[in-house]
Amino acid sequence: MGNLQPAYGQEEAAVDVDNDAPLSAAGKIIRDSNPTTPAELIRAIDQLTTFGDTDLANIYARQIGKKGGLENKADLVALGDSMGTQPIFRI
Repeated sequence: MGNLQPAYGQEEAAVDVDNDAPLSAAGKIIRDSNPTTPAELIRAIDQLTTFGDTDLANIYARQIGKKGGLENKADLVALGDSMGTQPIFRI
């Protein structure tokens, strides 16, 4: 795979993701979308576990865990309210 760069206005990835890891086609699309916000990461993890790409889902789950502080907890509670509990429990 070529040299991937973030789109204009998109944040850099918080953790390096192995671009050579075996992924499903959906997993590659999710990885290339470079999820960075808690909502994007939770959606990505939910979709990755559905397609069996658990290694990448684990990397994204660790990214959420590294975003500490009360602000992150409040974001996760709000996401749980808006998305429902199923995606969060799947993590």
